[in-house]
Amino acid sequence: MMKALVTSLAFATTLSAAACQSDSQGPLGNVALASAEGATVTDEFGCGLPAAASGLSVDLFTTDRVHSTETPSGNTVLSCHFDIPEGSEPAKAIRNDGFLCNTFLGPTLNSMSVATPGGKATLTCQINGSDS
Repeated sequence: MMKALVTSLAFATTLSAAACQSDSQGPLGNVALASAEGATVTDEFGCGLPAAASGLSVDLFTTDRVHSTETPSGNTVLSCHFDIPEGSEPAKAIRNDGFLCNTFLGPTLNSMSVATPGGKATLTCQINGSDS
């Protein structure tokens, strides 16, 4: 089943990992089961994107616009949407991938972040259970 939260936020530059963290609602935030044997959806948790993973000059954190889906077969998709602080937007879009990202099912390198000049950034991390 679902493991407790893998790590706290990893903003240390030596780790450079994107991470998820639960909020005060419990160890898994707001959780909804799609069916008795279906997917588990979590949409209330803290999500961080360190500067080293995003290519920006600032670390990002949000508890809004976050979503994680885990299936019984071991697949998971974690996505987070951030607002980049004014003055820290990139001059052109920045895309990074392949960095360490912690999901509710464990760490993965199947990750991507995109930061835009319009002040938005996204983080997407996936685990394919059949690859394990």
